[in-house]
Amino acid sequence: MSESVSFDSIREGLRSDDFDDQQEALYELFEAATEAEDWSQFEPLVEDLESVLDADPYVREGAINALYRLDVLSVDHVQRLDEIVQGDDSRLGFRTVDVLFERSKQEPEAVVPIASSMIDFLVIRDWLAEDASDETPGSELREEDGVEIVEHSSPRGKQLHAARRFKADTLLSTVAEREPAALVPKIDEFVATAGRDDYDDLRSRILETATLVAETHAEECEAAIEPAADVVATTENAKIRTKATYLLAMVAEAHLETVAETVEPHLETLFEMLESVYSDEQNAAISLLSYVAEVRPEEVDAARDQIVTLLDHHIEGVRGSAIWTLEYIGDESVVADLDAVAESDPNEDIRDLAAEASASLTAD
Repeated sequence: MSESVSFDSIREGLRSDDFDDQQEALYELFEAATEAEDWSQFEPLVEDLESVLDADPYVREGAINALYRLDVLSVDHVQRLDEIVQGDDSRLGFRTVDVLFERSKQEPEAVVPIASSMIDFLVIRDWLAEDASDETPGSELREEDGVEIVEHSSPRGKQLHAARRFKADTLLSTVAEREPAALVPKIDEFVATAGRDDYDDLRSRILETATLVAETHAEECEAAIEPAADVVATTENAKIRTKATYLLAMVAEAHLETVAETVEPHLETLFEMLESVYSDEQNAAISLLSYVAEVRPEEVDAARDQIVTLLDHHIEGVRGSAIWTLEYIGDESVVADLDAVAESDPNEDIRDLAAEASASLTAD
């Protein structure tokens, strides 16, 4: 079969109103592409494939699979695929996530409008299996936020959908790098997914993406405070707890009082983090405490001795945050420690900061 005849025949079948013709055209396309061992030559059929995204579910699935292999997607049809992700057919939704993920790597701006539904995908379809039903062994119905969900606990089901959840988060990270505002409307739901009993790497990456949003949109991320604090309070994973703490410190730039009030019941956890064997966890804890100390110095003062020990930490940021915190909570009892830093710290900025803090505590 020549390439031109193949194109004409496939295009005619896809454009037909008859299900059998559409199905036959897809068979013909896959057979020709398999024989050619090269999908790229079939890119001229992209618009024809997109034309059947509203067709019978079986035809839609075939078209989505073809678009996935072609790795080409018209920006005009991203919204239509977004609707499929949100639809009731989970199998098509999962496959569509694959297509959109591949598109995000080639043209990130094209997937910005679907950030909201990718968050919904993480929230609602967390543990769904493709063949899950209330009769499926190991499954049970549960209700979350008013949505009835079938949870499937088989290892195969979890493994199958873990890949899609990682793809959804990676897509959201791509969006956050370019249009972070697109994640703001559902930032609370997004952060809350990091508090679930899920893959630790996924939970950590979700928090990293949320922090990326907060770096430029801290004012609009107030809703992230409560779920992030819940993660700090409930997770035993140091890496995840650290990421959530960094997120809170970032949002504190714009919502100091709210962050301080929300984390106050969890200060003991932050104090314990100061003594962690992981420097990154210490850094996150003292960064957040330096904000809390500004409005609740008497609460943070309980960790004064621990904070003083951080003045000779090998990370400059930890030493700097410790100095800021001591200036808020300290008195003349820490002046000698600050003076020692002002005299001998290897970093000039840290020496100057310690000198200023010392002068502030000894001022009349």
